[in-house]
Amino acid sequence: MTSDNKHYLYTELYERLQSDESLFAWFEEGATDGMWYWDLTDPEHEWLSPRFKAIFGYREDEIPHTSAWWQEHIFPEDLPGVLDNFEKHKADPSHPYDQIVRYRHKDGKTIWVRCRGLIIRDEHGEPSRMLGAHTDLTSLMEIRQQQERTSRQLERTTEELSEINRLALSTSQIGLWRWDLNDDALVWDQALYDMYQIEP
Repeated sequence: MTSDNKHYLYTELYERLQSDESLFAWFEEGATDGMWYWDLTDPEHEWLSPRFKAIFGYREDEIPHTSAWWQEHIFPEDLPGVLDNFEKHKADPSHPYDQIVRYRHKDGKTIWVRCRGLIIRDEHGEPSRMLGAHTDLTSLMEIRQQQERTSRQLERTTEELSEINRLALSTSQIGLWRWDLNDDALVWDQALYDMYQIEP
C-alpha cells in the first residue's frame, strides 16, 4: 500500500495507462464492446472507438465522430429514455447513466447494447466531457426472446391439449377423481357427479 492508501498495483497500472498506449488499446478493443468520449461543451463532437463502430457492422471510416450518428441509429422508441437519463445524470452525478438500448445494425438486424457513461466536470463543476462504454447483449437478448416465444408456444399447446382433454372426457362419459393423500381428501370432477346423479 502507498501512503495515500492506494494499492501499489493500482498506482502502477494508472501510471502505465498514461504512458503505454497499447494498454489503452487493449482496454478499448478487448475489455469493452466499444467506447465513446463526448465533448459536452461542443456536443456535436464525439469520439467513437473502432470497436464501437464494428459491433454495428461498420468500418472505422464509415461512421463520423458525431453524436448525431448514434442518435439517428438508435431505436426511436429508446432515444427519449436515453436523453432523459442523460439529463438526470447531468443534474445529479449520483444518478447512474446505465441502460439497455437497441440499435439498428448495418444489415438491418437489431443490436442490444448496455450503455454506461460518466460525466466529467470542469473545475467549476460544470459538465465538460462524458466517457462511455458499450457491452453487446445481443446474443443474450436473442436467447431471452426465443425462450419467451417457446414459453408462449407451450402455453398455447397446453391450452389446446386441455381443451381436447375436456372434449374427450365430455363425450366419452368418463369421470375423473383425485385423491389428495396429504389432506386425505377425494375430489371429483363434474362428470362423476353427473354420472352418479349426486349434487356436489
